[in-house]
Amino acid sequence: MELMKNPVFAVREEKNLSVTDLAMMAGVGALRIRQIEKGEPYTLNGKVLDALVELGYSRTSLISSYGDWRKKLASLKKAGIKS
Repeated sequence: MELMKNPVFAVREEKNLSVTDLAMMAGVGALRIRQIEKGEPYTLNGKVLDALVELGYSRTSLISSYGDWRKKLASLKKAGIKS
């Protein structure tokens, strides 16, 4: 089972942004971006989501994509597959 990319990571990759770049844009620490990219928060919201929307991405699509990614990540972990 292949894991799709975390949508936050995919945006960073597409826009050629470092973790630090996105963190500065969102007004959060780089650790917060890394946590989001690991799937630690259950939902994508707040300053990081606002920064991604400002980059031209759909709020609804990002929330949905992140939720789908988290579900897939959880099912892989449950099956004992490392992502």
